[in-house]
Amino acid sequence: MLPTKLFRNMIPFINRSGKTLNLDDFTNFDGMHVAEPVPSSWGSNGFAYVEAEAHTVDVQGAAQLLLYQFNDKVLPGSTRDEEVRKRVEKLQEQQGRKIGKKEYREVRDEVEMTLLTKAMIRRSFVPVLIVDDYIMVFTSSAKKADMVATALMVAYGPNADKAMLLHNLVHSVVLNPGNLLRPVAQAIDVDTGGGVVFSPTSSVVLKGAEKQVIRIKDKSVNSHDVQELLKQDYSVESVGMDVTGPVDASFVVTDKLIFKGIKIEGVKPDKDEDAKFNNIWLVAQAMETLLDNVIESLDGLGEVTLTAAPDAPPRPDETPVEDDDEI
Repeated sequence: MLPTKLFRNMIPFINRSGKTLNLDDFTNFDGMHVAEPVPSSWGSNGFAYVEAEAHTVDVQGAAQLLLYQFNDKVLPGSTRDEEVRKRVEKLQEQQGRKIGKKEYREVRDEVEMTLLTKAMIRRSFVPVLIVDDYIMVFTSSAKKADMVATALMVAYGPNADKAMLLHNLVHSVVLNPGNLLRPVAQAIDVDTGGGVVFSPTSSVVLKGAEKQVIRIKDKSVNSHDVQELLKQDYSVESVGMDVTGPVDASFVVTDKLIFKGIKIEGVKPDKDEDAKFNNIWLVAQAMETLLDNVIESLDGLGEVTLTAAPDAPPRPDETPVEDDDEI
């Protein structure tokens, strides 16, 4: 099974189709299995086996686990820069003038294509938990999460009902995304009524009308100074939260509803296969409870306009995706 460090960041999506997700309808996992990147490409991506020859695994009846893999080619910056420098010097010597920015970019692109076949491959993995109508994509990269969500919609077919549509939760929340976290940060405690209490910690990032950013650490969000700032024209970009109740956890949540640095009480470092499986079960249970209560604390979900699912699988990026999911 997967190490628990892969579950430290999460972007949630929600199935708004009204249909229960049935993994039997995901018919295209084999056709979208990850392959090695071809020599002329910057990378590849696709579904990977969670266990031997299995793209999906049932997690003790609590969730379905999938795994998406990214293979990105990476050029050492020093190697590329040295080759660019040599070519630029030779070109300037031949032409007797300093080259411009456009020519420099062209030289750099040529060097990258030349060195592409020698590039290292960085492999990263993004677990996905499907719990009821939640699709939890465990990454902090919005770009990766969108690619995984698109791949899931493509895999859902071709004969299945294409009404299985995913939406990032932030697109469904009633409140203005720019002030999504303000009521949470201004409250001493947020009691959702279900026995779960959210409490701001000592970490908050604020952005002003002129886009100035204030990063506060090691000072309680409930302190007088921070609360005075929140009364001004600042939006809350992220805030640290402690959670108590049926689930004890801590995390930082952003105004895009990206959960970072998730720590769940009871989820211990992996020691053996059974521990890993139990940890994933705990993560699934805890994140479902947290998402239910986050939605409640943000006044629920609003109506959204559903769009058609894409018909073609995602293509590998031309440039490597920002990565936080390596193992």
